[in-house]
Amino acid sequence: MPHFAEADEVRRRSIYLLTSISEQLLSLSARDYPTESPKRFIAYLERLVSGLHRLLLADDNTDTIKLICRFVKDLGSHVRFLETASYPRIPWAVIAPMENLMTSIVPEAEIVLRAQWSWNYRIRQIASLYKEALEALPHEYFNDSVFAANSPAWNVVSLPTMDRGNILMHVILGHEVGHRIADQFLSGEDEQALQQEILALVGDGKWFDINIEQNGPLFAMNIKAALFRQINDMRSGGLQELISDIVAFHLFGPSFLFAIRESSLDSVLDGVPIPRSYHPPWRYRYRQVIREYQRQGYPPLLASLGGSLILDTIRQACLRQLEDIVDLTQDTTDIQAIQGDKIATRAYQLIERVVPQIPSFVESKLQGLAFVPNEFKVMQEQLLSRIALGIPPAEVDGKVVNFRDVILAGWLYRISRLPVPFSAAAVVSVEDDITLQRLVHKALEYTNTIEEYGRWHNQEKGD
Repeated sequence: MPHFAEADEVRRRSIYLLTSISEQLLSLSARDYPTESPKRFIAYLERLVSGLHRLLLADDNTDTIKLICRFVKDLGSHVRFLETASYPRIPWAVIAPMENLMTSIVPEAEIVLRAQWSWNYRIRQIASLYKEALEALPHEYFNDSVFAANSPAWNVVSLPTMDRGNILMHVILGHEVGHRIADQFLSGEDEQALQQEILALVGDGKWFDINIEQNGPLFAMNIKAALFRQINDMRSGGLQELISDIVAFHLFGPSFLFAIRESSLDSVLDGVPIPRSYHPPWRYRYRQVIREYQRQGYPPLLASLGGSLILDTIRQACLRQLEDIVDLTQDTTDIQAIQGDKIATRAYQLIERVVPQIPSFVESKLQGLAFVPNEFKVMQEQLLSRIALGIPPAEVDGKVVNFRDVILAGWLYRISRLPVPFSAAAVVSVEDDITLQRLVHKALEYTNTIEEYGRWHNQEKGD
């Protein structure tokens, strides 16, 4: 029996896997995608695969070869992102404007939107993961991919497959991109002062366990260190969610408020934050977003809609829905639940201290990118009237409107529970929701086409 070196066997296995990935990438490159981002991501992965292959042939270190093999196995699982980023797995028309909005907020980022089977909206910072995984390897093999100068920060953004046709819910992606702004907020804090505050809250730890010193000082120190971490993690996790909610509201206005209400209908409103998640209670989150809804002057704007049976019905239904959400926030059961938890009550003391700073910080980071409800009454009344006739809400006075205005009109009509097209004799059904989503999708297709033509026309003119 011939003897094979372990390194040779692992190398052979790795090259086989890389070859398989290359073949899959070649096949995926022939698919249709809504934007050019997935194809640029494929080219990025092809360069990465090539670098890994070259390193495998050049290096005989067993540990290096094993590390590459483990990385390649993970890399193969990421190829599936591209399989679900092509037509018809995702709603074509919503991708381009969402990509443009996200990259405007995070200019160094490249975005690939894909569908996933689980119901969740999520961003994976793929480029960062690759840099961390390959940091110990010679960088020269990846200077045209992972470690390239000015290399884009690749992000894979997931939306749920089962809701892919529900265009209106995709405003939740604004919350996901908001995490990047939340990172900036948290990184700009005075870390030393924050640590001192948390240490003071931990104190002697007897509030958590009256007998904390019974097993000696080392045991007590470990308990207090664990309490420190939990308070710190609950605080930062809570602020991540709250800041991201405010970012999403600034980007999409009331559309986001309607979306998070619908996404949380099956959830407990007052659940105390738990480890590894630390999401604030839903009622607590509603309260922060409602404050922004009121601060930005939306109540009188929505109250201004009217002048016809359809518009009066829409106004009344939307105001009633928003009043219901406001009523939910008047109940303080969530705060009572937090105060009843020894760790949560301390973490939220720190959160409450900085919550007032969030809106101005978000505004400073979204300069020129926030949703501005210009000519709200005229615009929304015309868009809503189009929907009521079964016409895509794409234009106002002959002018193409921003995709966020289109989505807001879709939400206002949906909240009203009116049939599409409107008929006083008809009974609203799920089919009307599906028709509404199609009209919004058609409107976004149209606005995308007009915007692309405008860019092409300006290039032709040399502007």
